Amino acid sequence: MSRRTATTALTFALALGLSFGALAAEPVTITFMHWGTGESYIERNERLIQEFERLNPDIRVERIMGGSGQEYVETLLTQIAGGIAPDTFMVDLEYIPFFADVALDLWPFIEKDPDYGWDSIAAAARDIMMVDDKVVGTLDSVSPNIWYYNADMFDRAGLEYPTLSWQKGGWTWDEFRDASMKLFRTDADGNVLVWGNSAGTHQALPRLFMWSNGAAEYDDVRNPTRSLYDAPEAIEAIRFLQQMQVDDGIAYPYPGNPNGPFVSGQVAMMARWSSGIASFAQSADFRFGIAPYPIGPSENARYASDVGASIFAVSATTPHPEAAWRWVRFLGSREAAPIFSELGPGISIHPGIDVGFIPDHMIYPEVIFNLIDLPNNGNQVRLMAKDAGDINRIVEEGMAKILTGQVPAETGMREIASLVNTYLRNNPQ
Repeated sequence: MSRRTATTALTFALALGLSFGALAAEPVTITFMHWGTGESYIERNERLIQEFERLNPDIRVERIMGGSGQEYVETLLTQIAGGIAPDTFMVDLEYIPFFADVALDLWPFIEKDPDYGWDSIAAAARDIMMVDDKVVGTLDSVSPNIWYYNADMFDRAGLEYPTLSWQKGGWTWDEFRDASMKLFRTDADGNVLVWGNSAGTHQALPRLFMWSNGAAEYDDVRNPTRSLYDAPEAIEAIRFLQQMQVDDGIAYPYPGNPNGPFVSGQVAMMARWSSGIASFAQSADFRFGIAPYPIGPSENARYASDVGASIFAVSATTPHPEAAWRWVRFLGSREAAPIFSELGPGISIHPGIDVGFIPDHMIYPEVIFNLIDLPNNGNQVRLMAKDAGDINRIVEEGMAKILTGQVPAETGMREIASLVNTYLRNNPQ
């Protein structure tokens, strides 16, 4: 071979090698489906993607909005059934067992990654992430369902703030009802100007009043075999809600979201998850505070909230499992935590991360950390059974009859228990 031919061949080989190297260095693209269509959801996820891609320049994340609520679940199911599942996706707590079979087990990745810090994650958070021995997804934060109150209204009525009453061992059902009655107002014609509370409607959860009275919903939230809605403490809790809804007429009676009425001053107290903090930071022009569900009268009563959470799962069919793992690992890491904590709505599972979405007009903001670690097992985990959706519909239909006064609480609760138990016998979880 002549020197010129050899030089030409070497040049071609080097060029070819550089070309292959450039192709090999091309970033991997993975998809991520999330719920929510509002600006806060978009901003948070764009910020997370931007930071992840800065730290991982070999991976690109394509964001897919899947809608909200049931629309999101149906969109995700449709894509999975059609063989076009996103590489990664969010799963709300109650649907984790349902999607466990289509999610990649992350334990092999965690086991090879000592820096992930599995053992440092709170036991309750680890339980949420797992179904049997399978790690279905990562977790960044928890979101308690809590009560919000209009502090300016409490001032005008001369009432003690629920936050302070709770910290002194008060904030009982009686105090909750008494404050609601004093805050309830009508005009001269009897038209309601201010509802005392929103108990029993929308995100004000009857099951948490049961829990605050020492009553569980089921014998096992993951694998229920028996409904406990007919327990005396459970019936007492729902009778209390029925009293405020039907007998007193002081509770917001409409099935729709009471956010608007709370912000406009038509509802004095409402319950929702901690997403309300960020929401009311933007929409409320009054001071507001937060507190757990009030403690009931039974021997095993407790202050209550629940542990709302969602996980980040990897599709079992993803062609890029390593890249997908690195993305969901990031979402559950300390590196992502400041973005979640700034924009909300959850409280980070990582100690020492400030909650940046708390506004100046929220009073006693430090209690948010107490609300995710209530004593006496006060933070309930909702039903996580395979058929939770069907079971919850049975409960909701029965509860609607009680809270609209169609049936007495005792009758309605026993009927709920009977129907759910029949379902569980026919559909073992």
